[in-house]
Amino acid sequence: MTLLALTVWQPWASLIVMLAKPLEFRGHKAAGAYIGKRHVIHAGARRMQRAELNTLAYRVEFQNRSTGLDAAIALPLVSSFERVMELPHGAGVGTAVLGTPRDVTRLFHGDGDSDRTQHHMFAWPMLEVEWWDYPITVKGAQGFWRWPYQCDDDYLAAGIMPPRKREEGTTNATQKTDTTASDNGPDRPQVDGGHSQQHDQPGTGVDDHD
Repeated sequence: MTLLALTVWQPWASLIVMLAKPLEFRGHKAAGAYIGKRHVIHAGARRMQRAELNTLAYRVEFQNRSTGLDAAIALPLVSSFERVMELPHGAGVGTAVLGTPRDVTRLFHGDGDSDRTQHHMFAWPMLEVEWWDYPITVKGAQGFWRWPYQCDDDYLAAGIMPPRKREEGTTNATQKTDTTASDNGPDRPQVDGGHSQQHDQPGTGVDDHD
């Protein structure tokens, strides 16, 4: 089975793997072939503007019933522009199983977790989420796309230590601190005497429409 990836802008990609964002809002249903499958959650390269983050933080704090986010987890992150800027960008940060998309209007009233209302016709459940112990830098693509590393041997052949799920006992505070570390910091696992986890291999786009 081919492992695919889905690019999500920050801070939403990290909020998914932090279990603060159980729903990813999109303007269409996912094709049936992708439902029930595990996909890589890839953080897009785009960086959020301060005004956008201020709006998100306000909505999470004062209008959270319409965002679908877990405010207790999300607010400490989205309230800090500096922390959001330090999140991994252009990198895989974990995986999730895609659940059956649901009509947003049947879930709650509001615009979802951003002001891009044209993208909020359907809510894609993010299930069985696994947050990786460190990000893997890869160029993303639109829609679902083929993740370049399909097994541990693919990572090792590229000089990358295969990522693993963070330990269950790790606290949210510790996880957030680890996630904001630089992608090329000295604590990133390496193989073959010094290959970093940053590789600019592009993803291969896959049509995600029915």
